[in-house]
Formats: sequence, C-alpha cells, structure tokens
Amino acid sequence: MPDVDETIFDEVSTLNTVIEQIPDEEFQKLSTEEKWKKIFKSDLPSLYQLVSKILSVPVSNAFVERIFSLVSAQWTDTRNSLKEETVKGLVQVKVNFDLSCQEMHKFLLSNMKLLDQISYGEKYDI
Repeated sequence: MPDVDETIFDEVSTLNTVIEQIPDEEFQKLSTEEKWKKIFKSDLPSLYQLVSKILSVPVSNAFVERIFSLVSAQWTDTRNSLKEETVKGLVQVKVNFDLSCQEMHKFLLSNMKLLDQISYGEKYDI
C-alpha cells in the first residue's frame, strides 16, 4: 500500500500535468467549478476529497444569516406554537420554491399526495 505522502505527491504531479495540457485562455474563462470538473476527469481521489472539503466551506456567513432571518419571519409571536418541523418546512418552501401564489396553487393541486400530507400533518405543539 503506497504511503499517503507518496499518493498525494503523485496526484499533485498528475494535476500539474493535466493543467499544463489545458490552454491558458480556455482555463482562465472557466468558473472554479468547471475547472475542477475538467481536472477531476483524471483519477485523483485524494485531491478530490481535499478539494471537495475546501470548496464546501462557505466564504461568509451570509447564507446562515439569511436562514435565521427566514426562520424569524416564520416563527412569530402569533405562530409560536408551531412545531420545529413545521417551521423547517416553511423555510424550505421559502428557500427552494420560487413560485407565485397561483403557480404554487396549481403545483399543489397537481400533486395530491403532497396536498394530503400538508392537510393531515400535525403542525402544532399542543
């Protein structure tokens, strides 16, 4: 079994070779995601894990602050007895659906299973 340092060294060497084969003009025009997709067409499992972890770290806390703001907007004094799951669902709908009221109404009517779950689910801590 190869040493971890040796494996990483080999993968970095392969990475350098792959990057050298991509024309500079083309590479500069690619987004970060597109660059890594092009690079990871080669077999670089250790670097893939490392880059995946690095790129998953947010560059700011703006997203977290936005979620807290959305939760606060849903969990008001008049809705303070909502279950956590219900508030979570409301926030997920707010974040993941970009539909007008009419579009959402049409979507719900076309999905009876979802509509049943909404109608019969427990929403309050009593």
